[in-house]
Amino acid sequence: MPRFMNRLRTFGTLATCCLLAAAALVTSGTLFAQSLPTVTIAAADAAAAERNRDPGTLRITRTGATTAALTVRYTGSGTAMIGTDYDGPTGSVVIPIGQTSATVTIRPIDDVYVEGNETAIVTLATNAAYTLGSAKAATVTIADNDTQRPALIVIPNNDFYYTEYGTPRRELEAAGIPVIVGAGRRQMSMPHPNSGQGSASGQVMPDIDLASARSADYSTIVFVGGWGASQYQFAFTGTYTNPAYNATPAIRTQANRLINEFLAQNKYVGGICLGVSDLAWARVGGVSPVRGRRVTTAAFSSPTNNVAASLTYRWHMEQNGAAAVFDGGAYGNPSTYTDDVIVDGRIITAGNYDSAALFGRTLASRVLGR
Repeated sequence: MPRFMNRLRTFGTLATCCLLAAAALVTSGTLFAQSLPTVTIAAADAAAAERNRDPGTLRITRTGATTAALTVRYTGSGTAMIGTDYDGPTGSVVIPIGQTSATVTIRPIDDVYVEGNETAIVTLATNAAYTLGSAKAATVTIADNDTQRPALIVIPNNDFYYTEYGTPRRELEAAGIPVIVGAGRRQMSMPHPNSGQGSASGQVMPDIDLASARSADYSTIVFVGGWGASQYQFAFTGTYTNPAYNATPAIRTQANRLINEFLAQNKYVGGICLGVSDLAWARVGGVSPVRGRRVTTAAFSSPTNNVAASLTYRWHMEQNGAAAVFDGGAYGNPSTYTDDVIVDGRIITAGNYDSAALFGRTLASRVLGR
């Protein structure tokens, strides 16, 4: 009997130990769950600005032990777009060992668009390594510093005439109108040799491709000349010998879309030299924008194609119903191209590189309402 009682006591002791161990495990699990840090976010500097790229900062704070680094993940939202309106955030931040907080910097990009103030919102993401507190999101407001919408100058990706790009750009910028360069593709674009670029290559990297351009962001659109301008002739059905001049239906459609949008918004649409043919071959409500209008262009030969009649620039205008076509300096003083700029409604056309300076000044004065 005593031996049995000893065994029973031993069994009871073991059972008690097991129960205590189980309770310890449950308790430790509870303590482990409770030991997760709590993470919150707040704006340390909620006011950012494009001017001087003045940044805003957000502070992410944790509670609990600091013996290990903690990676906190977050997402971005708001009216400002990362990579376009600001940079800095990467989607996560590390709170270092020994530290209770880390900062996320919102660094504005000083663009040229009139956007008004925009917001960058950072929201903490859930993670097994921490719990979220009540302050899960914080906002930085980016103050805009732009008052004048830029001009969109469209160059061909191949064979644009450099002076017809560079000179109007210079005049627009001198008048305080920023310039954004667009093209069918956002790739390095090549000018005609000896077209005003001097000893430099004259290559231009467009800021934007036409598919990404939105007319609401700009004050005017300008199509630059050079044989490559043929790639934007939306309704032209011929095929050019140089395949680069044919572009793609998608690129031509985007050029036509922009012309339609600018005219619908009562904004000026310009073309110089062969760039005027891009306006001629556009279709607004099924009709060319130059139909019934006076236009000017150069007295040059068109790039070769399979339409025998299209030997000159003026043919493109006449084919699309222009009321009068002035080429070869015929507008104004017949001895010079420098004054060959015509404003007819919201269409502004210029003869060639000689009239590029007056073209740029005329665009600027119309955009600024002078």
